[in-house]
Amino acid sequence: AALLSSACSIHKLVGNQVVHFSTENVVPVILSSDDIPTICHANETNTPLLMSFTKFGVDNSMLLALGYSGAAACSDMEAHEKELWSAIAEKQGLVNMAQDARIAQQLLNKEAGKRQLRAYQYTAEYFKKNHKYDIGDETCPTLKDDNEQLLLIVGATSALQALKSDVASGRLINFDMSIPAKVGRAMNCVNNEKWWGEPKAIQAGLKIILPKDAIEEQQGWKQLQDSTDIGLQTGVRLSHATYAAIASIKGREDYLRDALKRFE
Repeated sequence: AALLSSACSIHKLVGNQVVHFSTENVVPVILSSDDIPTICHANETNTPLLMSFTKFGVDNSMLLALGYSGAAACSDMEAHEKELWSAIAEKQGLVNMAQDARIAQQLLNKEAGKRQLRAYQYTAEYFKKNHKYDIGDETCPTLKDDNEQLLLIVGATSALQALKSDVASGRLINFDMSIPAKVGRAMNCVNNEKWWGEPKAIQAGLKIILPKDAIEEQQGWKQLQDSTDIGLQTGVRLSHATYAAIASIKGREDYLRDALKRFE
């Protein structure tokens, strides 16, 4: 009766508790795990559960952003597997099988890209709702804790991953090319040293993707390499993955090999 008289939904109460518990306890466990298949499948399973609370007014956009980012890893891994199948089939002269594997790879890259784009969109929704901040605004929001800073980085990284997936799928996602510049400006709002060199790695990647001239592009590659040094020192090699993704987007096998060697 008290719940009804206060016009408060039991579903909203439960949803808020789930969001609070997940943010405080589940996210740290995920961040400390190296079991990528378990993480990605857990996100595939739990994301619909979190979405079910949306209609009750629960602010779940932070967890949905993290969830879609994690779920994208499943599609990404499957796309890599199809790429290997295609290469093996081609070597064995199985032309039709190789072609089928390449088509499956493209479709899986499309799926990964859509999930990565959703991660970015939920990130943008969170900051719009909680800080009245549009990603890319010149004035930074006052970020209240590490979770919000991490969310901004995850959203920006997911946006770049979505661009890579769009290219790999043959532009099946129709990625909005205004997004990279927005996330580049947003990276001025977080500390580069604290967050493993990733903010500067993202900004460097944008210089390479959309360079003003050859000199700026070369500066971008150098900045990416410097970012991997910071990632190595801090123990989180996210900047290595960004370096590899940018090299893949640009079709630069020399830099891709360098990124893999640095990671190893």
